[in-house]
Amino acid sequence: MIRYRFIKKPSSSDLRGIEALYRAQGWWKPSDRRAGLRRLVERSLCFIVAEEGGVIAGMGRAIDAHSAEAYLHDITVSREFRGRDIGSGLVRRMLRRLKSLGVGWVGLISSNNSWPFYRRLGFVTPRGARAMMKGGTNV
Repeated sequence: MIRYRFIKKPSSSDLRGIEALYRAQGWWKPSDRRAGLRRLVERSLCFIVAEEGGVIAGMGRAIDAHSAEAYLHDITVSREFRGRDIGSGLVRRMLRRLKSLGVGWVGLISSNNSWPFYRRLGFVTPRGARAMMKGGTNV
C-alpha cells in the first residue's frame, strides 16, 4: 500500500531514496553532493514522497515564487511503480498542502510527454503564454 509523507528534515534513508529517483531521471550530476540534496528538501516550500514497504516510489516538491504563488518541480515516479496513480496522488496532496499555506496560484513546466497528465489534473496553458528558459541542458 502506498503511503504519502511530507518531509522537511530528511533522514539518511530518505536522502538515499530521493537521490535514487534523481539519478534514475538523469537529474543528478556526478558532482552533486548529498548535503546539497538535504538543503534542496529543507528549502522547498513542500516536499512529498510516496513510499511502499520502505522504498521511496515517487516524489515531488513545490518551490516558493511569492507568498501566494508556487511552482511544482521534480515530480517523478520510479518506473516499477508507474501506472498506479502515484503521480496524481503526489500532485493532489501537494495542491492541498499549498492551498492550506495560502498559495492561490500554482504553475509548472511540463515535458511534452507529461502534458496530458497535468491537463487531467486541471492545469491549463494560459492564453498567450509560452514557457521560456535560459541555460540548462533542455534549451
